Amino acid sequence: VPPYTKQIQLLLTPNDEEDLLAAVRRRFPEIRVLQGNGWTADGAPPVRAGVAECGQVALLWDPEINPDLPVAVSTTGRVDGPQIGPVVQWIRSRGFETGSLDAGRWAASVDPDKAPRMHTAVSGLWRIAKQVLTNDLILARSHGPDPAQWKAERGFWAGPEAVSLARAGKLTLRSGMLMLMPRP
Repeated sequence: VPPYTKQIQLLLTPNDEEDLLAAVRRRFPEIRVLQGNGWTADGAPPVRAGVAECGQVALLWDPEINPDLPVAVSTTGRVDGPQIGPVVQWIRSRGFETGSLDAGRWAASVDPDKAPRMHTAVSGLWRIAKQVLTNDLILARSHGPDPAQWKAERGFWAGPEAVSLARAGKLTLRSGMLMLMPRP
């Protein structure tokens, strides 16, 4: 099996993030959340309690699978850990405070032959996301009076609170210029 890069597009409010992380930790209690950028000079992984403490980029790390994480030191002395590979990158949704939620994502790069345990963990994480979230979304401009004509957009997974707020007209769901809405 060749190496692959995998992504899942996420539309999550801060509460949805907490709920998704709780589901992840029920299945993988060893998972740690790391701050994605600006590690300390000693290269120690900056473990955080949750993704809200990580800024825009968080990392999901299983120290039992990958106990040692590579670091990169820039010419200015900034230390950063991996963004993908031995960790799953979690780019957080943006704009919740403004009422316009822009999609974030999880991303992983795995070679199942070289890292079978990481491959299994990534597959498990994606299963959890698909159990906790919904992809029953439509393109906001594609609906008309006939529901049979509505174009499903299955490439995005939204949390329950994001869906509820979008249905109530209190939150717009988007990915760049693409506007989405829950199926009525």
